Amino acid sequence: MTRDLGEIGPGVDLVIFVVITVLIFSSLVVGTVRAIDRQAALTKTALLALHRSDANLRDFVENATVGLHWVGPDGIIIWANQTELNTLGYARS
Repeated sequence: MTRDLGEIGPGVDLVIFVVITVLIFSSLVVGTVRAIDRQAALTKTALLALHRSDANLRDFVENATVGLHWVGPDGIIIWANQTELNTLGYARS
């Protein structure tokens, strides 16, 4: 003899539906949180690599054996590396 869920008790089918819905929703939330965590870790790794690259480039330019400088539109030097400062007879201020 097979029994209908309605025979177990009133509202059982609704309870089962709610439980299944909550489980599905919970698994979607957990999956989303994990995806966000993975993306955050990738972003952190990329930012660290960018900071290292930036530091390496700054060190390379600042310590280059040739003088380097940036000139503004008005013709005034707005930045110079140490070699350029030494060549021009200026101190960093």
